[in-house]
Amino acid sequence: MWADNGDVKLYVYCDIVSHLSLITGTVKPMATLIITRRLYLITSLQSVEPPTRTARRRNLAIEWILGLGIPLLVAGPLYYVVQWQRFNVKPVFGCTDAPDDSILGILLLNSGIVLPPLVSIIFYYPHVAHTFYRHSREVNQFLRSNNSVSRTNYFRILVLASVDVLLTLPIGLVIIVLNVKGHAQMFGPLPFYHGWTQDHVGWQPVGLSYAYVVSEGTLDLALFYFEYWTSPILAFVIFALFGATSEARASYWRIICSICG
Repeated sequence: MWADNGDVKLYVYCDIVSHLSLITGTVKPMATLIITRRLYLITSLQSVEPPTRTARRRNLAIEWILGLGIPLLVAGPLYYVVQWQRFNVKPVFGCTDAPDDSILGILLLNSGIVLPPLVSIIFYYPHVAHTFYRHSREVNQFLRSNNSVSRTNYFRILVLASVDVLLTLPIGLVIIVLNVKGHAQMFGPLPFYHGWTQDHVGWQPVGLSYAYVVSEGTLDLALFYFEYWTSPILAFVIFALFGATSEARASYWRIICSICG
């Protein structure tokens, strides 16, 4: 549909896709934060599930806010504040979001990909790592006596939580650096905010040619491709951790048998 052009079409579809890209971009670091927080509860020698109904409700509310509420907030009202156009259409990649290039835009949108891994690394992950390396005996005893999580899955989830250190935070920082340096390379320092009127006057979708995307500079082009590759990379990491286990292989075999009769 957009393999060789940047024609503006399918307005409603592009509205949905451009906002979904912001939601998923925020959900990914939030998901690893939620996992690390759960691991923190386990390594504190507590059950994965809180003991009382009030605590369970509070825990559920926190996770829903982190996993859904904040991403919707980012992709909704916060994005609208710095939404330069209704959406952009780029050849090959199709519909994309269209925030302005400003410091406020980075604070409102990109902080959602940096703050969650920072919170995870500062408040939760050190305790998890410390428990593993210094108190492995207590953890092993807990895992043998508590059925809330298996030992194998515990270690897999720990590695997944380490994605914050190894991937999520570095990816977020690279995106911000490329964004700032790319704008500085072409237009000079980022303004704090272009203003509500300037951002929302003539608020129409814009189709871009690939030549225009390339003309914006090497750093912008690198950012353009880098953002699209982050999701496949994280997906491959998660599949490597959980997609090749004995339980997963058994599930695949059951599906194949049910399809083949």
